[in-house]
Amino acid sequence: MTNKATCVEDCGLRFYKDAISPWTCKHCDFRCTTCTGPLNTECLNCDFTKEGVAKTGSSCVCGPNYVASFLTKTCESNFTSNF
Repeated sequence: MTNKATCVEDCGLRFYKDAISPWTCKHCDFRCTTCTGPLNTECLNCDFTKEGVAKTGSSCVCGPNYVASFLTKTCESNFTSNF
């Protein structure tokens, strides 16, 4: 079995072209649909299909009552009830 690299012109949703190796696509931050780099501050568009994702200025973040889980790559609710 051989691994063959495929050169692409566009990386598509949730990926960006690596600056050092421009024919390599890498994952955007989990809160982004399109991005220029791996950080949530490098999102061009936020992935609002995911629960808890919000836009703050030029960043995609986990909104109020949510916290980023980099293990599950989601915004998890941190809401606690007083009942």
